[in-house]
Amino acid sequence: MIHYLSKKQRLDNPKEDTQTSSIIGDLLHLPSDLFWVLLRNSCTDKVFLPVVCGEILDFEFWPHWDATGTVNTTIVEPDVFISFEEFDLIIEAKKYDESGQYENQWRNEIGSYYNNFPSQDKKLIVVAIGGSKDMQKKDLTINRLLSDNKSKICSVPIFKCNWLSILIEVTRVLDEIQTIKYKDSIRSSHKRILQDVIRSFNIHSLYFLKWLDSLNRDNLNIGDSSIDVFKLQYRLNHTKNESNQ
Repeated sequence: MIHYLSKKQRLDNPKEDTQTSSIIGDLLHLPSDLFWVLLRNSCTDKVFLPVVCGEILDFEFWPHWDATGTVNTTIVEPDVFISFEEFDLIIEAKKYDESGQYENQWRNEIGSYYNNFPSQDKKLIVVAIGGSKDMQKKDLTINRLLSDNKSKICSVPIFKCNWLSILIEVTRVLDEIQTIKYKDSIRSSHKRILQDVIRSFNIHSLYFLKWLDSLNRDNLNIGDSSIDVFKLQYRLNHTKNESNQ
């Protein structure tokens, strides 16, 4: 589908949900530890995040959780829920990096998580992608109702990143793989997945452009077609400047 949209059919109205499902969905094809490295390294205050995640046990996009005790009347619907061996993760994503995240939504999702997993004793982490001006880690205190009807005060950390930071990290890892002279089948498959992730970013108008002087000159291969584009652009600009004189 990503290749069809990038080559044959333009995505006329890219939405928050298509952005989340395509980018995070593609990343979930990677091994669990590599997925977590990419997401962890994209977050500010990453030193407070676990280094080891274990295997992904389960994941779900837009789960419908019990809204009891929240301000929602029917359900609570986080964007992505991922259960790792070492902790559980809620991802709340916004389409744009500038605004959209708010504390009450995080509180609703944390409260409904405990409604659905009342006996769960794993650490819970929330990662807010996009939508935050203040990118610092925030800890929310929640009064959790336990299965025996007792209550417990829990502190849940909210870590923040944006789509660009994820794209930069994906590009960095892809560059590392491409500099390896002798690739095995596993690295080659990782390369293809990461290339699809970047395509998903691009069809949602998210790009990471490098300055020419930052490129690795020892591993630089500029095709003739790219040079022709530069020549054409130079001629067009030169002609335009002459006509304005």
